[in-house]
Amino acid sequence: MASALLSAAFLSLPLCAQFDNLVTTDDGSLLLFQSQWRLAGSGDGNLSKIYRWDSHGFTTVFSPVNPGLISPPFATSPVITGDGAISGYLKYPGCSGSACSNTSYVPVLNGATLPSSIAPAASLQISRNGRYVAAGNTVWDRNTGTLQVVTAAGSGGPPPLPVGGRFGIGNNGGLLYLVLHQAFIVSTVDLVLSDRPATTIVNSSVVYTAVVSAAENRVVYEISGNTALIGRQLWSYDMNSGQSTKLEDFDFGTSIGVTQYQPTISNDGMRLVYRRNNPTSHAWEAVVHDYAAGTTTVLGQILASGGNFTISGDGKSAWIHGSDGRLVRIAIDTLAVTDAGGRHAWVSQREGAAV
Repeated sequence: MASALLSAAFLSLPLCAQFDNLVTTDDGSLLLFQSQWRLAGSGDGNLSKIYRWDSHGFTTVFSPVNPGLISPPFATSPVITGDGAISGYLKYPGCSGSACSNTSYVPVLNGATLPSSIAPAASLQISRNGRYVAAGNTVWDRNTGTLQVVTAAGSGGPPPLPVGGRFGIGNNGGLLYLVLHQAFIVSTVDLVLSDRPATTIVNSSVVYTAVVSAAENRVVYEISGNTALIGRQLWSYDMNSGQSTKLEDFDFGTSIGVTQYQPTISNDGMRLVYRRNNPTSHAWEAVVHDYAAGTTTVLGQILASGGNFTISGDGKSAWIHGSDGRLVRIAIDTLAVTDAGGRHAWVSQREGAAV
């Protein structure tokens, strides 16, 4: 049986799920995720780690050790290629005092070696086909060895800001980024795909997240739905026709600058999994939108967390961390559920107390 996952510090995790920032391969057989939990018997602490799940169960990819730093180390943002041959994550080494002003995220790759000339960055992206790796706004073509620094030509403003969740870079090397336009105290951003710089996907006061399909035929993005910045809209942009379609419009009642829908898209851009809040039950749901069928289907209820679901590259299955604490793989066509296996404990919040 796979190793059990246990909580290291129950009271410190009342709002955290144990499986966050899920990413999976094209066939859905291998899963990476971020967690503050620990494998039973490992002696690990409660710092954020990177885990792997496959047919053999749970294994630890990286577990940081805290030497008593004021700002402790952690690992975040796992990424993986469609075939699982290359994976990675961002490592924050931790710091104390004045050293924190110069401490940066360090990208880590397994299965490939980043060029030493790539500077540390707060984002890491890998294309599904494994050809392109982006650290910040620098894109490395592994086939040719060339490095491209994505710039916002003619903007006159700061360097472009890479965006994107799972995934923000396509199989042609197109990287999603934002261009800031500022006039006095009013500012907007353009969402652009780097290999089609003449196309503005959307101009908005804020873009919370965006993902591009591996085929680079569709971009899905989340923007504010009203001037108070508390409404959220989820839009789909067809790169070939230049047409935008609104998928969801919901007032989550928060202006916190994080994504609410957390979209994740299949390689061909024909299936999209995202989360929404059920207006009747007020429960969080993971749903799949099928562009060919024009349908949106509930996959299951999930905990309120960060990226605790993902779609496989082939669009045939999805992983979700359900509200019952189970990590399951769901066949999208049949909705058949397969449990990941291995025992794990979990924590939820009830009326302000950890349970």
